[in-house]
Amino acid sequence: MRIGTIAHYYIVRSGINTLYIGTFASAEPTVGELRFIARLNKATLPNGNPNAEINGGTAIEGSDVFLVNGVTRSKFYSSVSIQNYAFGDV
Repeated sequence: MRIGTIAHYYIVRSGINTLYIGTFASAEPTVGELRFIARLNKATLPNGNPNAEINGGTAIEGSDVFLVNGVTRSKFYSSVSIQNYAFGDV
């Protein structure tokens, strides 16, 4: 999908529960940051990561962070913990 100078790419493989998403900006975007938000039908991905499950939780920070069985979870889940990110140019 391309909108202006920003292109989103989606890569999937049959039988693998991973959706790879890439973003390319051919020019500096006018927005302050880039985000990718996918609204997916949960029934089509029944074997997702259980750590991303927020059903049954209580919203504790707006509608982004939930408390589930004593553990905080975000509906904006990444399989890489923030402490394991490899930051460049920060």
